[in-house]
Amino acid sequence: FSALMVLGYLPKFHTVKLSMHDFMPKSRFLKMVMALGMAACFNQLAIFVTQIVMNNVLRYYGALSIYGSDIPLAVVGVGSKVNMVFLSIVIGISQGAQPIIGFNYGAAQYSRVKKTIIAVIAFAGFQIFPRQITALFGSGDELYEQFAVSYFRVFMFCTFLNGIQPLTANFFTSIGKAPMGIFISMTRQIIFLI
Repeated sequence: FSALMVLGYLPKFHTVKLSMHDFMPKSRFLKMVMALGMAACFNQLAIFVTQIVMNNVLRYYGALSIYGSDIPLAVVGVGSKVNMVFLSIVIGISQGAQPIIGFNYGAAQYSRVKKTIIAVIAFAGFQIFPRQITALFGSGDELYEQFAVSYFRVFMFCTFLNGIQPLTANFFTSIGKAPMGIFISMTRQIIFLI
């Protein structure tokens, strides 16, 4: 639907004239487009691999603990959702800043300050109110609550650093250093989390 909207809107440009030749793929542009998208693609693949590894680890080691395998899986599910909300805000800000960074090399400093403030507020919330946050998703027995509080405090401990990682990965991608952006993108999920 959005592609059809764009096709309907493009002919209305008076300053830019487009022909069918302009829509033919050109290898030098395809390489640039792919380089820009690789960091995000690898990040999504890393999230997928991380979930598989974490679920298997939680199921195995959870069964060996007093919590059983169900409580850790449930708590991590809640934690992942809460973390997703936080990261959506951070990633939205960093992707919104990407064109600005690409155009004005040094414009990232203001975004970094905003994202650090958001990350510090989220960090404080995860450390001070873990029981209240998990209660938003339902409640369980005392073992569930105990594991949830411990998990939130440990897993979300470096939340304030999570605000810097997407900005840095997007920064390098926007200035044409895609391999560095891809590497930094991998650090959060694969290298450090697993």
